[in-house]
Amino acid sequence: MLPGESAAASPNSTEVIMKIKEDVDLLSYIYAVFDGKWLILLVTAICATLGMLYAASLPETYQGIVRVDIVDVTDPGGVRPDARLVPESIGMLEHGFVLRAKEDNHTQKILAFLRSKQFMRRFMDTYNIYQYVYPQYWDTETSSWDKKFQLDKGLAQKIFAADLIAVDHSVETDIVAIKIINKDPTVAARLANLYVSEFNEYMREEALERISRKLNYLKGKVDEAGSQEIKQMLFRLMEAQTAQAMLANGKLEYAVEVLDPAVRPYSRYKPDRKLIVILSGLAGALLSTSGVLMLAIAGKLKAALKSYALQTGRKPVSERRWGLRTSLLKLYRMVFKQKQDAGGKDPL
Repeated sequence: MLPGESAAASPNSTEVIMKIKEDVDLLSYIYAVFDGKWLILLVTAICATLGMLYAASLPETYQGIVRVDIVDVTDPGGVRPDARLVPESIGMLEHGFVLRAKEDNHTQKILAFLRSKQFMRRFMDTYNIYQYVYPQYWDTETSSWDKKFQLDKGLAQKIFAADLIAVDHSVETDIVAIKIINKDPTVAARLANLYVSEFNEYMREEALERISRKLNYLKGKVDEAGSQEIKQMLFRLMEAQTAQAMLANGKLEYAVEVLDPAVRPYSRYKPDRKLIVILSGLAGALLSTSGVLMLAIAGKLKAALKSYALQTGRKPVSERRWGLRTSLLKLYRMVFKQKQDAGGKDPL
């Protein structure tokens, strides 16, 4: 193109750009949405119907919730060495050996035990929770697995921890909520209560094992003690450990105290069918409205480009020698040329 031609085309280009800017009218897009209202309503209704069908196909699940409070470890029931009324000096060694002071992360440790893989595997093995993870492979009549199914306990535990149980801790109230999901509301409540009772038993066994190790250690040190004062200190420690063992055996709620046991839920946890239908309808309305606006913008852009091509003398894409549309049209003619020779009609 010659320099003169480029300079001559520049004002036309500026005029076309200004015309495009002038054509950008908000009212035109509002009218486009209004004109396509029936299409928008139809797409919205279709999407809402599909969402309703999808929500109806989802299985109903219920959530059993039990709320517990973590037991204070600094209140063992009067067996603290410094609570004794005897006129004996209690050293820091005795105090720390019998009962450690409350740790700053005691709550976090209990929560970690509640979510631990070791305890969760014990709970699942004890009550055969695998049948609730894979109910489609469990035969309730024979209480056995399908012969073609191979149980993977590690994968089942991962699914159970991710989808069927939740341990939520409220920082404001320091209350822990243990939630278990199941298709049967009665089963969901029963499993939530069993989870808490089994956890208390698990923590009690851990404490008794720890106390047993301490007692065995103290009994071995009594014979090695040289002075009478050291022997008296060891006997006091053994006495306190024995009292703690008795307290652990006699206290049912050893690690966590049940504040609100789980009861049968009467409202389903999932799916929220109303929400699914509403979101599906909103998605359909948004997509259809966006489609109408895009068509309106495309129509304006096409008209502007056509006007620009007429003013600048540009050939349409279909008339260009090496245009994509021209190449496809030539290829189409070549493919159907044999049919034309045979007497067929060209559909174009």
